[in-house]
Amino acid sequence: MSNSNIVDNEEIKSSVKNLEDSMIDYLDYEDEDDENDGYTPSYNHDDVKTAMNYIHEFLEKIEKAENRDEALELVEEYITKLNELNEKCDYEIFETDQREFIGEIFNEAMNLKGFSSPEDEDVTEEWREF
Repeated sequence: MSNSNIVDNEEIKSSVKNLEDSMIDYLDYEDEDDENDGYTPSYNHDDVKTAMNYIHEFLEKIEKAENRDEALELVEEYITKLNELNEKCDYEIFETDQREFIGEIFNEAMNLKGFSSPEDEDVTEEWREF
């Protein structure tokens, strides 16, 4: 089991920042020539904050996980929370880019803890609905 600090890992910090930035950028995007003028996303800054709180809670909790089963329970718990948030937001808050960033965060956290399986495994896939 690795004692690496997951929350401060540069790769995870980068993916967390990219995830948050990508959700906020979409909310803040305004282009007068956009053919979708007047379209309002089904999520807001509070929803982004909720999503990021879930990500940070997951990272803090997985840091303390003592085995793979315990870590997978956390993956299931937090992916389920993200699924519910996505449903509340009419399935718009997590698109392809966000799904990839979330996968990177969860998979790298598992890897840093020494709980990963094959490198191509996506530990979120079993529970992820986005």
